[in-house]
Amino acid sequence: PVLDVVVRYGTHALRLRFDCSGWDDMPPSIELLDEAGNHLPVVPPCSGVFNGSQHPTTGRPFVCMRGSREFHTHPSHLSEPWDDHRGKPGNDLLGLLDQLSRVWKRGVA
Repeated sequence: PVLDVVVRYGTHALRLRFDCSGWDDMPPSIELLDEAGNHLPVVPPCSGVFNGSQHPTTGRPFVCMRGSREFHTHPSHLSEPWDDHRGKPGNDLLGLLDQLSRVWKRGVA
């Protein structure tokens, strides 16, 4: 299953695509896209949650936040397995979407 959402703030838009294959044994993979669905070559100037470096698996900028597959599979976060966070408040799909949209809106406001 895929959850594909465009978040808007004023004239700014960010599309987040949650690939939920393996949910809930695995966290969703979260793609950062422009409104048309193209992968972002750079990330919004927000916070460290949107990491502009290339993820070792995808080769693209990524969401570096607990609850994203890219976070839990990144070499620097292997000590924080998804099992430690799964089922906790805010770590369901809508909770992750809410957290990301708030961070992004603060960054573009």
